[in-house]
Amino acid sequence: MTTPTWAELMEMQVDKGSSVPTWKELMEMQQPSVAPPVEGETSFAKGFAEGETFSQQAGDYLGAVTGAAPEISYWNEEEGYHLPRYSSSEELYGDDWNDIGTDERRKRIVALREQRLQEQYGDVEGSTFGNIVGALTDPTSLLPVGATYKGMAAIGGAVGGSYSVADQLLHKGEVDPVEAGGHVIAGAILAPVAGYGFNKIGQAITAKSVKGANQALDDLDVLVSHNIATYGTAPEQAVEAASQKLGLSPEDLLKASKIANREPKIPTPETAVQMSEKAQEAGLAAKVVLGISSRIKEFSPRVHHELRKYETGLLKKTQERQDKAAPFIKALKKYTRNEREKIGQRLMNSDYDGAKALLTRGGRAELNVIKNMVAEDGKLLESQIKDFKSLENYFPRSVKDLEGLRAAIGKKDPEAANGLRKSLKELLEKEGVKNINQLPEEAVTKLVTVAMNKAYPRVLTGHKAHRSVQDVPPELMKFYDDAGSSIVKYIDSSTRSFEKKKFLGVSNLKSGDIDEDAILYKTLGEELRRGRIDDTGFEQIKEMLQARFTKGEEAMTGWVSTVKDIGYMSSLGQFRSAATQLKDIGTAAYLHGIMPTIKGALNFKSTKVHDAGLANTVAAEMNQSGATKKWLDASLSMSGFRAIDRFGKKVLLEASMLKGKKLASSPKGVAVLKKKYGEAYGKDFDQLVYDLKNGVETPDTELYRMHELFDTQPAALSEMPEKYLNHPDGRIAYSLKSFGLKQLTLLHNDIIKKGKTDKVGATKAALKYAAYIGLAGGTVDEAKDFMAGEGFHPEDIPDNVVENLTALFFINKYSIGDLEKGDFGSVIGGWLTPSMAPFTGGMTEIQRQAKGVPIEESQLPINLMKTMPVVGRVLYDWGLGGREKAIKKADQEYMQKLRD
Repeated sequence: MTTPTWAELMEMQVDKGSSVPTWKELMEMQQPSVAPPVEGETSFAKGFAEGETFSQQAGDYLGAVTGAAPEISYWNEEEGYHLPRYSSSEELYGDDWNDIGTDERRKRIVALREQRLQEQYGDVEGSTFGNIVGALTDPTSLLPVGATYKGMAAIGGAVGGSYSVADQLLHKGEVDPVEAGGHVIAGAILAPVAGYGFNKIGQAITAKSVKGANQALDDLDVLVSHNIATYGTAPEQAVEAASQKLGLSPEDLLKASKIANREPKIPTPETAVQMSEKAQEAGLAAKVVLGISSRIKEFSPRVHHELRKYETGLLKKTQERQDKAAPFIKALKKYTRNEREKIGQRLMNSDYDGAKALLTRGGRAELNVIKNMVAEDGKLLESQIKDFKSLENYFPRSVKDLEGLRAAIGKKDPEAANGLRKSLKELLEKEGVKNINQLPEEAVTKLVTVAMNKAYPRVLTGHKAHRSVQDVPPELMKFYDDAGSSIVKYIDSSTRSFEKKKFLGVSNLKSGDIDEDAILYKTLGEELRRGRIDDTGFEQIKEMLQARFTKGEEAMTGWVSTVKDIGYMSSLGQFRSAATQLKDIGTAAYLHGIMPTIKGALNFKSTKVHDAGLANTVAAEMNQSGATKKWLDASLSMSGFRAIDRFGKKVLLEASMLKGKKLASSPKGVAVLKKKYGEAYGKDFDQLVYDLKNGVETPDTELYRMHELFDTQPAALSEMPEKYLNHPDGRIAYSLKSFGLKQLTLLHNDIIKKGKTDKVGATKAALKYAAYIGLAGGTVDEAKDFMAGEGFHPEDIPDNVVENLTALFFINKYSIGDLEKGDFGSVIGGWLTPSMAPFTGGMTEIQRQAKGVPIEESQLPINLMKTMPVVGRVLYDWGLGGREKAIKKADQEYMQKLRD
């Protein structure tokens, strides 16, 4: 008989609890008669050998009747290899075989079989499951399969009756009609049942094969269309190139076509171009909505991994260096404003000793830490930049009012001011920006220094003549940041420069020059060599990285940044908004489970947020400096927004580690990890699994946590869309939308993409997302109403859940009303317009006052006052009639719902 494959036997095994033999055992069990003894045989093996088939029994009885009962064995005991070996009936059953009758021959055949079983398996009892599998290996057991269930019953009854007759003739020499009739009935009943099982297994196997075949053909269709549209390749050549790319032979394609019952779709050049244009339109939407890291992952998980490793290292290293400076900044707060200015002037003029003399109430030891850090940076720059010479006792300085400084220099020396103006104009052209605020601070400071050297030449005499950085005269100090702010800005810019050097080398993304020895380009080169990305993918990745590291790091124009920050202060800088951040708990529960989320929330000693450099990072869009940045930071801190944001990040980081440990502790979980991170971590994946399983803190597990966090929060520039990065002033349109866009990205990756190949899994994920995210958001919103004095109404939570889910698509109940009225302009305007609550509040208040304030309302400018950071909404809700208005409005909406 034909030996089944292990996969076939596994798929046939419906009873998952039964003992399963090894492939070696099955191969040895199936030797016709004289297979050699094997150590460690199980009861299944003996049961399998005891499971006599109809063909075997009928053949043995025929041999007893005719006397022709030879045997062919494929195992040679003496030589120890498989070769055909013929044994005659006389050799097997005795020299008198031809002289004895049928009944005696039958007994000898049965006796020899029982003797061999005893010698091979001893007194071990054969399992019932082994008997069944052994019997099922007979070809006649498959006769009912494929017939109708009525036909199965007829065929099964006949086979069952025949089996009984053959068995009785071989073992008893006669036939009991009653016993044979029982086997007929049993066969008629069991055949349809077994046939149903075989059909279902066959359907499952067929479905899996069809799915795989369709996937192969779908991939081929995409590559063929791409080759025709992009390179103008002839259809035949396009198919050949696509097949080679996918590793599919002509035989594979033919087989896939037969299984899927369809041919590959080969478009005409015109159709391919149209398809390409549609794909580009979809790509444009991705540039607006999806973060570049998510898009890069589509091309190369490995490059995506390295980019996130850079972002993780940048955050962590910046925090470490800020921690070194924090004690000095804190010490400066002990001094008056006038004292701080004098200390700052000495430091900016590289007079550390003079500054220490003024630090009479502490801060000298802390200043030494700053001095050593800056000196070490200088040595590092000397090793990286040719002909660079670090300055002795250098302390960083940053200009905060360039226009005022330029005017002051102009009064002293108009020619120097004109030179500065010309230099700034040339720098603007070189950097490709239009606004001075978008220029690197270090470059601006350098140009200002050159102008000062010309305007104030007297200080370049004597012992200071060797210095290349001009001292700052007292009258110009007001145009510079104080010492504390200067060191903070210096740490941000210098750390970014050092980390970029590691990642990009000496590459110039603007000019297109690359450094093949840099981490990024080594990774890209390896991906190209291995065929994981093509030239088109390489160019698209480079385009996205150019957006991240050039335009993405440019600042917004001053007034635009101010408008954005004021909008954030009035909307996020409120106690109610701080509570909104608790919705992150729903995201953690969705991704990592309820128990890991609860444990993460209760881990009060966790330092993971601080260690990761996220303590003061809400989102990348809020990290860039501006004139109002300090005010924004203060309002976010005083309102509790930043504290609750840190709490949400802590829960996500801790829960992800607990989930990772659970996954790493089982083969099924490791398979889940490998599917998501195997290609990204490469040879380090096994170490990641080991570290996660044992709860070890390593760079790999730290990056794993950050991967999980970045998937849900825009905490780095690479998590922002390409259009956001490439248009500094256009970022105002993304105000208060980056978290929502990140949730859309999560939905896209977890549900929409999964739905293309696994509709059931995608549906489950969607329901799970709606349950956790929607319920968490709905409950938090009701709690916010309670904070405003509107009461806590659990019956309103379902409506809140729906509103939270629609809000993911930037649609609320008001925009739904606009859509119902056909006012699409208002909806689109709402999407594109940033938060401008103070401005709209002011306009509303002007109209209110112009129309005449109702006598029952406060005469104060309540619409403007409620936008005040921190206290505005509290005053409005509890002292200016906001609570009463909200209750009245809720009652009106309830009555309207009843009418509808």
